[in-house]
Amino acid sequence: MLKNWFGEWIWRLLDRWKSACIRRDGPKAAKPPYTVLVDDNYHYMDESERYTLGAFTSAEAAIEACKRLVDDFLEARCKGLAPSSEKLYEHYVAFGPDPFIVTYDPGIPEPPFSAWEYAREQCFGHLAKPEEPESK
Repeated sequence: MLKNWFGEWIWRLLDRWKSACIRRDGPKAAKPPYTVLVDDNYHYMDESERYTLGAFTSAEAAIEACKRLVDDFLEARCKGLAPSSEKLYEHYVAFGPDPFIVTYDPGIPEPPFSAWEYAREQCFGHLAKPEEPESK
């Protein structure tokens, strides 16, 4: 009788433990559909220099992360230097981060984002140094 009770007690304990583990872990979370990868323009075509910036649940969040990375690079280069728009863009193309968005779900199209185009807009847009008038 004691043997039977003890075996039943162990099985109930194991069942509780399994259900607690399932509740704690929850169902397997789906992988966010958008991943931002970053290449280094200085190491062009060198995939060993590539890193993952993060995974995002929406295309807008992934694009925002890409823009923030490009903005941070451009603003750091502008600090105290005030380079011309052309020099700033050339510096970005040569040395800056090149984030891009991929999705591993074939049903979701990759969002249209070009870091080089965005950097060009930023360099010749609001970060542009006003051209100095030519002296006569």
